[in-house]
Amino acid sequence: MLRFHRAVRPISGHKLPRSLPSLYTHHGMLTSPKRHQQQRRTLFGEPSNLPLAGTTSAASDGIPWLFLLEIGIGFPIVLWTYKCTMMVLFQRKIVNLPFLPLGGRTETLLPAEDRSAQLEKELGGFDWTQVECTSRARSTRWGREVVLRGIQVKLRPNAKKHISSMQSSTPTRSLDKDRADDRPVLIFYLQGNAGTPLHQTTVVAFAPRSYWLSTRSTPTEATFLSDYLSALEETIRLHPKARIILYGHSLGGAAAVLLLLRRELLSLELRTRIKALVLENPLPSIPYMLRAIYPQRWLPYHYLGPCVFDRWDAIAQVDNITEGSEGLKGLKTLWFRSGRDELIPTEQEEKNEGGDRVRRMYEEWKGEDKRWVDIKDALHETAWLSRK
Repeated sequence: MLRFHRAVRPISGHKLPRSLPSLYTHHGMLTSPKRHQQQRRTLFGEPSNLPLAGTTSAASDGIPWLFLLEIGIGFPIVLWTYKCTMMVLFQRKIVNLPFLPLGGRTETLLPAEDRSAQLEKELGGFDWTQVECTSRARSTRWGREVVLRGIQVKLRPNAKKHISSMQSSTPTRSLDKDRADDRPVLIFYLQGNAGTPLHQTTVVAFAPRSYWLSTRSTPTEATFLSDYLSALEETIRLHPKARIILYGHSLGGAAAVLLLLRRELLSLELRTRIKALVLENPLPSIPYMLRAIYPQRWLPYHYLGPCVFDRWDAIAQVDNITEGSEGLKGLKTLWFRSGRDELIPTEQEEKNEGGDRVRRMYEEWKGEDKRWVDIKDALHETAWLSRK
């Protein structure tokens, strides 16, 4: 069978279109280049070659004063306003550092059966146990119950004879003036704004909320003091005959001062049980620390003191002490001051600001028996490691 094919006539080159039309898609539809440009102008406006605000064109030799003012004055004002706002809003995150040292909130105490021989040797006859109590102040955000956990370090019964023989030849000074008291002595430790009780040598050390294994809740000055009051009440319940020595470091020192001097906080039983106070680099106040960290008066941070939520104003509380104050009767105080304190300025660093504020607190203290100890080469966190 014969098949016939239709001949196709070739297209000459001069009849070909000069350029094929470009196809643009807009929301799944084919659009022409002209329509595409119109849509871009609608969305983004007409392109402009005008210079930036405050500048001149390339053909001009004038100085862009307005632009320089925007950069030189406007930018620092915006930056400082932003930083000041962040410091005010997140000040409790800046002051309270429960995550330091790293991993401190996950460390646990080893039970006796899991301790190595080397660890038992380092304990030197002491034993530790974990204690806990419920704070009287609930969580500030959700109203949850806050559980405080701490460490109790006690001398083992079989080690008491050895310690007693070592101390028999050393003269000791009793806490009572007239006679030696046979009641046991207990040190209640109030920690600073960073750290964990595991890194200190104490008898009883409760971690406030959000620190170590205690319930994670936003800490404030009021809740901190409530936590320590609850811990003190639990301590005298566990040790009904013990005489208590408050040991406060840094922010814990301010807390100890406020607990003792605010009459509405401590009950009469607690006042009679507290026999001595030890303060290691106590914090004068948060507004003072703000001025100490930013001493330059031209910086706006220097003037953020009125915006502080938790003032911890221990120095103002000490200034208001009167002679024969009820909270200081028979109370002995020991003050430790690090000579190289990198956080709270020392007397050498504060010559133009009225001297060392910690020293001023000591001089204004109206207690009957007080003692000041300078530890020249110690830092803020290392005074307790020195021997005097």
